[in-house]
Amino acid sequence: MQISKALVSLLFIFCYSVYARAPNAPRKSEPTAGAMVDCSPGSDVKFSWNEVPGATSYMIEISACDGATNCENPDDNPSAFAPINHLYPEQIKDNTYAKPLEHNQEYWWRVWAKRGSVNGRRSGWSNFHCN
Repeated sequence: MQISKALVSLLFIFCYSVYARAPNAPRKSEPTAGAMVDCSPGSDVKFSWNEVPGATSYMIEISACDGATNCENPDDNPSAFAPINHLYPEQIKDNTYAKPLEHNQEYWWRVWAKRGSVNGRRSGWSNFHCN
């Protein structure tokens, strides 16, 4: 009976460390911080980041500044980023994403990996400008 308990304990530890551990934050590739991006009608803004080992999906969040205040990091100044202004939390399977966005607008974005239902660490926010 002692062997069974030890085996169950080891199996639990293995499963927890492999499946429940939060994935690392992805490194964003594009758009780069401060980039000017073509957002003309009919074009999509392309987002990409590195693949995170063990990730089963990714979440991307894109926010637009309301333009009425100084737009800085959304975590530091959340009142400048109204939820109705292009807040897109979406779950995707690949490490790329494309979406049409309004031109003449500043956007901020971040991404994080998921392993099953476990959210990984979020990348930092970075901004870009649609022209």
